[in-house]
Amino acid sequence: MISKKTLFKILLALGVTVLFLLVLYRLQKISLHELWQLFTQASPRFLLLGLAAVLLANIIRGFRFHLLLRRRSTFRDLFASNNVYNLTTATFPGGLGEIFSVFIFQRYGALNTGAAFSIIALSRLFDLLSLSLLLMIALCFCSCTLARLLLGTSSLLAVLAFFLLIPRINRFLVARLIALLPSRPALQRPAKFLQEIQVALAYVQDVREWLILFGLSGVMMTLNILSLLMLLFAAGLEASFGQATVAFGVYAILQLFPLHGLGGVGTQEAWWTLGLTSVGFPKEIAVPVSFFLHGMFYLYILLIALFFGFPWLRREHPSEVKDGVLLPK
Repeated sequence: MISKKTLFKILLALGVTVLFLLVLYRLQKISLHELWQLFTQASPRFLLLGLAAVLLANIIRGFRFHLLLRRRSTFRDLFASNNVYNLTTATFPGGLGEIFSVFIFQRYGALNTGAAFSIIALSRLFDLLSLSLLLMIALCFCSCTLARLLLGTSSLLAVLAFFLLIPRINRFLVARLIALLPSRPALQRPAKFLQEIQVALAYVQDVREWLILFGLSGVMMTLNILSLLMLLFAAGLEASFGQATVAFGVYAILQLFPLHGLGGVGTQEAWWTLGLTSVGFPKEIAVPVSFFLHGMFYLYILLIALFFGFPWLRREHPSEVKDGVLLPK
């Protein structure tokens, strides 16, 4: 039976979806026929190239999990778990997607709950650092209506992510937050997040490993931007890699806000619209293309999960991660 808290999250996500769709419709009225033409007339060649870029990014993400866990879980298990994780977070609202994702990693990826939360938190922090740096570079060569704001935001996020990925600084912040918890209970979630990162950082034993993980994140973010660029080409738009980087950066930064529609419908279209309009695309183009981007990325995630996710999941596997504690061998 669905709990009241879960039901509230679902209803809230549904309300957010309806609200954002109404706002987008007021911004630019589009018909279902127009959207159908956009999907059916897209270039198959660029659609396949976009799928290839997303698949390769997922392969690298699976390898990064495999490397981070000192190969205690097989690449196949982690790659398949990651593909299903992407589908659950793209489908379910709010924290429900994360809960399902942790379950997937726990049951099929040879990880327990603590280990799953830790590697997901650490991976996202590396991704944030890589994307922030790519966005800062792109803003230096690409005109953008929100250039100063985005440059300041990306610089702040890059510095924050970098400091949180330094073990000594992370330990200091965790100690300070824990000391403040009795008087400020609201700091409990940030403290828990930092503790999860601290646990996972136990695997990063030296600067070389840190740089390898950072490099893999950079390649993954570049592939994600390339997939966006291929989809823009498929929709018949002319865009540069710099424009795609800024648009993707705006979308990713807005995704950090804890506001999501049901299956991302409504909110993702709004974030893509803001990203595209910030690099010069008019709203008459940005709004319908935002639905195309959301639909195609979800289709990519679904196809990868169906072919390289669910069929590869194993119900039984040896787990070497004990008691939620990640300790390098």
